[in-house]
Amino acid sequence: PSAHNIWSVIENQDLSATTNRIDSAGLWSGIPALFSARGGCSWTQNTYLLNGMDVTDPFQTGKPLFYPDFFSLNSYRMVDAGNPPYAMSPGGYFDLSTRNGGERFQGGVSAFYTHHSLQSKNITPDLEQEGLLESHGFDYFTEGNFHFSGPVIPEKLYIFSSVTAFGLARNLADYSGMDKSSFISGLMSLKYKFPESSLFFLWTGQNISHPSFGAERNIPFSSTLDQRELYNVFQVIWDTRIHNNHYISLGASFSSGDVKSD
Repeated sequence: PSAHNIWSVIENQDLSATTNRIDSAGLWSGIPALFSARGGCSWTQNTYLLNGMDVTDPFQTGKPLFYPDFFSLNSYRMVDAGNPPYAMSPGGYFDLSTRNGGERFQGGVSAFYTHHSLQSKNITPDLEQEGLLESHGFDYFTEGNFHFSGPVIPEKLYIFSSVTAFGLARNLADYSGMDKSSFISGLMSLKYKFPESSLFFLWTGQNISHPSFGAERNIPFSSTLDQRELYNVFQVIWDTRIHNNHYISLGASFSSGDVKSD
């Protein structure tokens, strides 16, 4: 089963990409996966785009400077041959576009839940003979989304908003205690239509908590990190048509990330 994040989409649908882990149903939700876009280049060579503008972390190249909200995305496209010949970092371009409001009011609510009692043990007798007695699994997992869109001013101004949150506890093999994560994301966009152009505003932000970041097999709790992440992205884009076949798009984007680890 696929998780509700873009890295699970890469893992399952782009056979030219290789992720650094297998994420079954969102066990590692909240932690971006590292992936090679062409099977050979480093994950540090990948570039993330949001609505056509670069949102790659400048200090950890190959990671996004935000956590994409799966439910607010309109499309996601991997381009593994989109670099010019002189590019110094020929990785993949991962282009994400967000949803927009339309002429009709519409919205939706979705919720998901799983519990450790709904899981089965997958340790075979052969693995037990090799000394593998436990496997990773969920203690619990909850996730929900609410989104709303429609015209603020008919045929002029449109809004789209989305809120997503999840909380999970991982029961990791050979690790004492629970490895927990929580996440909340918000997104709001406004699009104003002029006769020959449009103006688009977007904000998206995420707050992520990992009280025992880095937990794994045979890792003591005292060696993990209490990590908290706060991201914000602001964008403004102006599109105009100067002829039937000619368009100009101008945009500005500001991204900030605050990661604290104790």
